[in-house]
Amino acid sequence: MRNTKWIWVLIMLAELSIISTVAVHAQESQPIRIIFLHHSCGANLIEEGQVREGLTTLGYEFFDHGYNGDGLRLADGTWTGENFNIPDDNTDPDGFGVIFSQPLHDPPDNTFSYLMQYDVIAFKSCYPASNIGDDQQLADYQSYYLTIQDTADRHPEKLFVIVTPPPQVPNNTADDETRRARAFTDWLASDEYLGGHDNLVTFNFFDLLSNDDDVLRRDYRVDQWDAHPNTEANQEIGPIFVTFLDTEIRNYFSGETLPDVEDEAEPEQEVDEPESMPASESTVADLDEGVWQPDSDGVTSSIACTPDTGTFLQGESSLYVNYALGANGYASCANQFESLQDWSDSEGLLFYLRSDRAGQEINMLVYSGIMDEPVPFEVQFQTSDESVEGWEGVVLLWEDLSIPKWHGEGTIDSIDTGRVVSIVFSLDSEEGTQGQFWVDGLSLIEPEDEEIDEEDEAALGAEEPEEEEGGSRLCPLSTVVMPLLVGFIWVLHERKSRHENQ
Repeated sequence: MRNTKWIWVLIMLAELSIISTVAVHAQESQPIRIIFLHHSCGANLIEEGQVREGLTTLGYEFFDHGYNGDGLRLADGTWTGENFNIPDDNTDPDGFGVIFSQPLHDPPDNTFSYLMQYDVIAFKSCYPASNIGDDQQLADYQSYYLTIQDTADRHPEKLFVIVTPPPQVPNNTADDETRRARAFTDWLASDEYLGGHDNLVTFNFFDLLSNDDDVLRRDYRVDQWDAHPNTEANQEIGPIFVTFLDTEIRNYFSGETLPDVEDEAEPEQEVDEPESMPASESTVADLDEGVWQPDSDGVTSSIACTPDTGTFLQGESSLYVNYALGANGYASCANQFESLQDWSDSEGLLFYLRSDRAGQEINMLVYSGIMDEPVPFEVQFQTSDESVEGWEGVVLLWEDLSIPKWHGEGTIDSIDTGRVVSIVFSLDSEEGTQGQFWVDGLSLIEPEDEEIDEEDEAALGAEEPEEEEGGSRLCPLSTVVMPLLVGFIWVLHERKSRHENQ
């Protein structure tokens, strides 16, 4: 007789597949409006990095303003011929000090008042701001941004996004200037500056563009004298900027209705929440609540872990994860339990997954053991084409989890499912990457007590999983034998350490 565990999993997934056909787009919302104040480097990032297109796809309205001569561009890319009267056309740090010290008037009659018509205010100085001649100029720069900090504190209804200046090319700077430019941008991205100011965030453009000498990377240069980042730089960083903005907006405005990602391939129709779940399934994390805590390297990476009321299968929302990783970056979403969880009667975890693209490598970690010193156990999986087209069921068995190499020797050799401390979705990348995925129905797989004889097994039309290296994939069953399983794909992902190639 075949292992009854697989038969039970099939039955459970068959029942749940009834509600896995479409996502729920529950409510319409007023799009969040973003303004980006910049000069030439920002214009190139927008155009060559597809920033407007990326944010529009995510449901935002993205406006930008260049030099006064260029003026305001609307969300559809149309130039208005009007400008915000930037004082002296100055977007260097001292110019921002002036702008963010202006009074707020309605109707607007100065630059600051025009900017405050938007929900998100992003602004950037150009590469000459990286020529910081002495320590006094560095201190002055910091004082201007402390003024911006004070202004942000007075307007918690807005999100302020600092984009750090690009680095210079070697021919246009000196070692002491690059040292100060690095110190300035690091300070803008530090907890010292940002800590306690939730509506003030920093996109470290300088860090993404610079090499170890704190000048513009050779492969990002137009030539040896021009510090404008080239097309390659903008094409690589543009999507990271889009994801960063979306992540920070969702983190800050998580209590409000946010725009949904457009999905033209799937009709928008509601699905009913199941009246009851199988007796062998126990929910392990309430995805309707904001209990997932984001964490990242805090330098080049960011992540959002928020409830999404527009895309879900069960309850009122799913867990929405939106991340952008820089080179050698990492980020995670963690659910820390208040007390030890006893999952010893279960076989593993089941959840449903959606993603914006296939091939994203995601690590699932379960920490177990002593509450203060838990040991991580990990399995890695990838988003598939099926998860892009619709909800995909994912099964992770305890036997597939192992201690990651980065942890070293643990105090226990195998996972102690009777003493679970936390569960974590984590991501890391050597080259840098970005993506989005949704998780719903995160539950325990509990063993089936009743024996299923061969006749019942044959009636179900179950087939033994086809073994592959490190895991297996089960194709949908026959529409004649079991209609409920049509279109449902079950995946058992192979075990893989995130650091196996290092």
